[in-house]
Amino acid sequence: MNSTHALSWGILTPFVFIFSIYIKRPSGHLKDHPDEIKRRCWIIGITTLLWNMFFYYLNSHEHLSSQGPGIMTWIGISFTFPNYLSVICALAMTNVLFAGSLVQVLFEDPPEIKRNLISMKEYIMIPIFEETMYRSCLITCLISGGFGWSSVWISDLLYSLSLFYQIEDVINYKRRTSLQSLTPILFQIFFKTIFGLYAGYVFIVTGSLYSVIVVNSFTKFMGLPNFKFLEHTHPAHKYKNAIIFTYVAGVCIFVTLQYLMMNPEFFNSWHAEFIKRRI
Repeated sequence: MNSTHALSWGILTPFVFIFSIYIKRPSGHLKDHPDEIKRRCWIIGITTLLWNMFFYYLNSHEHLSSQGPGIMTWIGISFTFPNYLSVICALAMTNVLFAGSLVQVLFEDPPEIKRNLISMKEYIMIPIFEETMYRSCLITCLISGGFGWSSVWISDLLYSLSLFYQIEDVINYKRRTSLQSLTPILFQIFFKTIFGLYAGYVFIVTGSLYSVIVVNSFTKFMGLPNFKFLEHTHPAHKYKNAIIFTYVAGVCIFVTLQYLMMNPEFFNSWHAEFIKRRI
């Protein structure tokens, strides 16, 4: 696949993903309505499957298979020990990054884990769909087109732009829009954009779709950092120094261990190897 075709396919991918949300969409249903959750899971799931099958069918024989291993390796779902080991390493590194949040939970009421459709959507279905489309399919497409490590930020740019459709839910819910009502959504988009860079990097380094799905799910569960412990009325305020230290230490350790824990040679990543050969 040449660079023009790869970029064109990459730009088209988020449009297909977002467009599928509006197929046979009933009016008046917000995203967390039970019927809307079921509808989106079916529609987006089928779209994700068909779009990936179409991509790998078009490119499997002439491009991808002739440039290296089989399609399972390109997708990131090969049954190899390094592939499964990458899940442990990627999750461990993400836990280190969220060390401050994890310690903070010890001094607060433990989060309530609800077993319902919303939880299934947020922690299982969305990570699978997003990572399959935006990391496995999109980054593989860009890498095969010769974009190398730039595939990380290009895919993340397309991913972040596709997130702006969420503003519609705010408009439908509150009827009126203001900077105050849009700020939480815009901040979430910013947070997800940063995550997208990390997820893209993890996918290339590990060559594992499993890794980025697990990291995505864990990140969604932890959510945005909560600094309410700095308020004097918060129950964890008296431990603020320890919590702040853990936040800072977690980020420092995360950066320090990045090369050791996320070394492409450690996981025999074909994606990173392919980039190296094309340079």
